[in-house]
Amino acid sequence: MRCEDRSSTKEKKLAYLIDLDFTALGRASFEFDSTPPDMPLLGFSAGLRIDPDDMPKSAHQKTRKQKRIDDIFTMPALNAVSTRFKEIVEAFEPNTHQFFPLQLFRKDGTEIEGEFFIFNCTVSVDTVLITRSEIDWVGLTKGRPTNSRGRYGKIVHSLPAMAGRQIWRPKLVTGFKGVFVSDALHAELKKQKLNHYRLTPVGFLFECNSRY
Repeated sequence: MRCEDRSSTKEKKLAYLIDLDFTALGRASFEFDSTPPDMPLLGFSAGLRIDPDDMPKSAHQKTRKQKRIDDIFTMPALNAVSTRFKEIVEAFEPNTHQFFPLQLFRKDGTEIEGEFFIFNCTVSVDTVLITRSEIDWVGLTKGRPTNSRGRYGKIVHSLPAMAGRQIWRPKLVTGFKGVFVSDALHAELKKQKLNHYRLTPVGFLFECNSRY
């Protein structure tokens, strides 16, 4: 199949990379009340299903001063998201990803109002076109890149590989943190004014099945 460059059209940015924001000031920080021995250090997502028994169930605020609770925020080695984020993801991809309930408490033991979850995107897909993307690869296994250094420029995605997906982890490009989201899901996050996350427009679209 001929690869058609769509990067100059109004559909230029069809994927975004969203990740946890470790720089936001004034937000509340938490520590888990207990951590299961097999708790995964998944950051924003693992890209595969996780055993619920391996996830923490509650956390307390570390200081009294910080009051702000964002829609997406960091937890030790994990993340936490609000009901608003959960509802948006479920509206686009129902019953696909994992949301582990998490009780949050203030420093004085008062429970924080609202529902919160540890989020895990369960989908990993190779959408990145390898030779068309500006990625710093580390090595090759059977001619295929095995890792990246986390440094990248333009990222080119295959539209057939995306196949209507809305949120996913990169499967081949392991140097990326965070998750890719479609322009439609990104637009809804923006419309609902969710905070606070890092957003990088990285997606350029090719009508191409080839991984190279």
